[in-house]
Amino acid sequence: MYRVGIFLLLLVVVSEITHSQDADQSDASDSRKAKPVRFVPPSDMVEFKTVETAGTEEFHRLKVPRLQASQEKVLGIPIKNVSGQSLTVSNINLGCGCMTAISKKLEIDSGETTMLYLRVTPKEVGRFAKRITLSFENASSVTCVIESVVHSAFEITPNTMVLVPGREKGSELSIRSEFAHTGFQVRSMNPRLTVKFDRQKKDGTHVYRCWLGKETDKDKPLDEFVAPINIEYLKKNYEYTLQVKNAFAVKVQPSIVFASRDKQSSEVAKFYVLVGCWTGRDKLICRVAKPKKGIDLQEIERKPLGESSIFEQVSFALEGDLENIDDVTINWFRGNQIVGTCNVFLDSQSEVAIAQIREKRRERNRQLIEQGNAESLQPAE
Repeated sequence: MYRVGIFLLLLVVVSEITHSQDADQSDASDSRKAKPVRFVPPSDMVEFKTVETAGTEEFHRLKVPRLQASQEKVLGIPIKNVSGQSLTVSNINLGCGCMTAISKKLEIDSGETTMLYLRVTPKEVGRFAKRITLSFENASSVTCVIESVVHSAFEITPNTMVLVPGREKGSELSIRSEFAHTGFQVRSMNPRLTVKFDRQKKDGTHVYRCWLGKETDKDKPLDEFVAPINIEYLKKNYEYTLQVKNAFAVKVQPSIVFASRDKQSSEVAKFYVLVGCWTGRDKLICRVAKPKKGIDLQEIERKPLGESSIFEQVSFALEGDLENIDDVTINWFRGNQIVGTCNVFLDSQSEVAIAQIREKRRERNRQLIEQGNAESLQPAE
């Protein structure tokens, strides 16, 4: 009997302790739920002038001096209730996915001011104008338009440059931050282009020297190429595109031409091509590459296509025994380096000419598909 009494007493004590612990945990949970999380705005928050609402339908324009693309910015809109009743925001309609409201539901007593916080992360550079509409349970809506200009983190100029291979003086690339960013690192992501810091101007613009590596006689210089420029700032990478044109590269257009036979002599055929070159055009030399013997090439005249054009029209005459020749290959040389080529056909209906034209069209179509311009495809036949 004594043992049974002791057991019952212990059971009652354990039950009371467990009930007390459950009650404490329940109180702690209720306490955590009851405490709202208070938003602490960052020090660089943009705060607008107070928007007063009297419970009637209203429209306000709010301007931000500038925003950075892909960079979050917190905006604060003070909303003052000047009506004679309490106002409750039932819905916040945002004009784009680049904005989010930190407070979804707001209650504003008469005469009081409440801050509405917005997170804005604009994506596109240029003019920014986005609408935000506050709907109230017991009053007309208020519409605000956030206006600004979105800048990229950095601005680089120019976006195109013409460079002479091996000339380390090169050209200047200017990089400026609209937001006074400093301590950033710049590098070229294309091994053909070297970028090196040169100096900083008084307005904060950083100037870099850009140049191409020296090419050997065996290398055919690229006409032009894209050099991605990477800017690293605060462990974040920004990429910009620089179009680089090789000053020594030569363009010969078209690459397939048809010569007109001279009516007075079967041993003469004439044609012309467009030759484009940024520099040293007078130093180019043309030679017949095929056939090796029996054909002479004579330059007739040159016609510039305009002051701003790098092209000029060059007319030639082929002289020799052309009776049994279908095509002639001509190379353009700078020193010992072949910088341009074209095929001259004497019979447009020859099988060789037709096969060459088909192959050129196929190659062109492949390039258009790779560039996403399939609508410009030409029939291969």
